[in-house]
Amino acid sequence: MMDEKKYDFSELTIEDGLKRLSEISGEMEEEDCTLERSFSLYEEGTALIKYVNSRVEDVEAKVSMITGDGAEVPFTEG
Repeated sequence: MMDEKKYDFSELTIEDGLKRLSEISGEMEEEDCTLERSFSLYEEGTALIKYVNSRVEDVEAKVSMITGDGAEVPFTEG
């Protein structure tokens, strides 16, 4: 079982988390990435996904509070 406490993402923005996930994916796809390194990257990526999902859920909850009644409001860019 992995020890998620060894990763401290508390200062990471959602965007930075997604960027790091992309870097992890790219590194794992490299031909010279060892199996041991792949496991380490997988562990970090899994913990990071949980963190980013948690941050996104926090943002969604704040948006719901701002709407007043908690009704889901579609988010549109622009």
